[in-house]
Amino acid sequence: MKHWKTDELNRFHFVHEADRLRANLLLSASWLRNHMNHLLKTFDITLTQYNALQILKQHNPKPLSTLHLREEMLEKMSDTPKIVDRLLKKGLVHKTPCPHDRRLVDITITEAGLELLNRIEQQQDGMQEITGSLSDNEVQQLNQLLSKLRLAPKRQKTKSLV
Repeated sequence: MKHWKTDELNRFHFVHEADRLRANLLLSASWLRNHMNHLLKTFDITLTQYNALQILKQHNPKPLSTLHLREEMLEKMSDTPKIVDRLLKKGLVHKTPCPHDRRLVDITITEAGLELLNRIEQQQDGMQEITGSLSDNEVQQLNQLLSKLRLAPKRQKTKSLV
């Protein structure tokens, strides 16, 4: 996994600081995804599978349909049925027909799925490494700023970038 000794963005010239911010967000998202995937690889699980298990754990013992699961996923465009099928093959979830709507299936996390999440959570050193260079106050500030950016009212569409 690549460790960055210098700020990768320094090799680019940005006219506006907001351009640097957008590039920094994209670069940081990629770095975080790579770091998390590296940590989860030792558990033979992907980031999207981990996200699905976390959601199912939060709703446990109540089942979720694949539609509801997709709505709660971080990656909204995820192929939820394939993710569920892979988790099913690993014995981490149960899949049963929905009694109220035959077109849907209900998904629940298994005991093995809960145990896997517990083992992952015990690896807090690897998880803490992600934000270890930030103080608690900086983590809180960053969370507030990112939420503010994401939840800001939509502005009128401007010219396309292409």
